[in-house]
Amino acid sequence: MIKAHFLVAWVVWIVAASISAEEFTPITAPAATPAFSNTSAMPKFPLINTRFEQIEDGNDMPSEGLPEATGYDISLMQELAESLQACSNDYLKANLDKDASFKKMFNHPKDYRGHVVQFESTVKFLYVNPERLKDSKGNPLTLMRGHLSSSHQLITFLSIEPLPPGLKIGDDVLLTGVFVQRFAYINRKTPGIELTWTPLILAKHLEPIIIKEDPPPSAPWILGYIFFCSIAVGLFLMYRSRESGKTSRNNIFRRMKIQRTGKDRIFPGP
Repeated sequence: MIKAHFLVAWVVWIVAASISAEEFTPITAPAATPAFSNTSAMPKFPLINTRFEQIEDGNDMPSEGLPEATGYDISLMQELAESLQACSNDYLKANLDKDASFKKMFNHPKDYRGHVVQFESTVKFLYVNPERLKDSKGNPLTLMRGHLSSSHQLITFLSIEPLPPGLKIGDDVLLTGVFVQRFAYINRKTPGIELTWTPLILAKHLEPIIIKEDPPPSAPWILGYIFFCSIAVGLFLMYRSRESGKTSRNNIFRRMKIQRTGKDRIFPGP
């Protein structure tokens, strides 16, 4: 009987040993893939383009006619737009130049051209007709246009993606894109022509900023608040009542003392 058990155990051991060790290797889940893992297919920031050298940024343009700074290079915009189309929103934000403030970008445009910038802004104006271009393959390329206000400073934008549905003047948006140039658009006033200078930013898209409102307090909190306020008022009234009673008793005792020892004491007659 013992030999039979030993024989069965030996057979089980032989079968177990014959199984490959790989079959017992635990299965692990694949590592999460970053949103921009294939960085080789995405552009490097800041963007570099030979057409940057031809951009006019001067703020001393003549006040009449159409100065060069009121326009932009269409071919340059096509090339920059294709670069933005090739990258994801996360990759674009990961290459944000946090040093590119409005003042630095406006006063030193050559130092920040092609850099990724970001501004929390308010929509001030939206053009009805977009800028219609074509990319290098001949496909339609539509750029939405408008003006934003960030900390009371105007920004001109071109967006390669459609505007958020229902976007209107006064809405808050997050603008993420590349700075192109210092740009002037014409404000027609009487008499003459006046230019308004703004940074021109080519954006991938405008992201609406949603302000979350605090939910109204629940009924138990309101009831608890009323209960504790009632207790506080009751204690205050009790305290005032006690203090008023003490004052009244003090006045009574004082009058009695004056009647017993005061100079106006009335002695009984004989």
